[in-house]
Amino acid sequence: MGAKPILLAEDDSNDVFMFWQYHKMCGVNNHLEVFSDGEDIITYFKSGGANCPLPVLVFLDLKMPRMGGLQVLEFLRRSDYAGFSSVILTGNEDPELRARAERLGAASCLSKPMVKRQFCELMGRTEGIEMVGCADMPLGGLARATSLQGGVVHAMHREIFGGGEAWWGARIAVIGRDDATKEAFRRLLRAAGLEPDVFASSEEFLASGQVERTDCVLLNTSLPAIDCPFLAERLRGMKVALPIVVITSPSAFGQLVDMSSHGVVACLASPVEWGTLRNAISSALRRI
Repeated sequence: MGAKPILLAEDDSNDVFMFWQYHKMCGVNNHLEVFSDGEDIITYFKSGGANCPLPVLVFLDLKMPRMGGLQVLEFLRRSDYAGFSSVILTGNEDPELRARAERLGAASCLSKPMVKRQFCELMGRTEGIEMVGCADMPLGGLARATSLQGGVVHAMHREIFGGGEAWWGARIAVIGRDDATKEAFRRLLRAAGLEPDVFASSEEFLASGQVERTDCVLLNTSLPAIDCPFLAERLRGMKVALPIVVITSPSAFGQLVDMSSHGVVACLASPVEWGTLRNAISSALRRI
């Protein structure tokens, strides 16, 4: 039997993306399942079965649109679920509120924004969490991650691109081999009001029949020198011009000598901040 999943109920796309980054950086193998509201996570529990296994750890945002973390704790307590810990995420320092969460069964209350060390320490002391080591923090360290919380907070299902150009409903093809990464991008883009379609390879995307309905390609690859020219050539043969945003390791940047000739409008270092990705997609969509 594989590792039990980690569940996160959070309605702020910045917090979701930061959580996902820490999950990858800390080498956590447990699958991360993300929900935008407390009612959605309760539906997961009620579904049961092989596709909805009981988690090892549950993170609940205190305040969400339809149902907050405390209400989810009340449901879990009434339903007598066991075998996992629950953690409340909150920006509220009210000690009474925290005490109430603990009375309802929360193992702890963590202040947002959570920092990477805090996340990794929690993972390390939780039984049932599988970790394979902790990757180095990107340049800029915690300050870079914390910058996601500064300025404008982009809530779920809100027009986030600014300037009156929300591009609500634009269709994005997410191409990559890592299932966890693709799923994280899919949930994040859906939260931003975009319509992502996920593919394991460029070949799968090209054969899908979705090419002409696509507005932008998000290509997550370690081999841009191979994948970008192949995709660009095939698209030209189909007489389709699509802007491509590449996410790759910094060491692979040198492979893209002439990005524009392959339809690449931006090449971003992995792991990428949500603000950087948002700006790249916004720029790409302005070209269509």
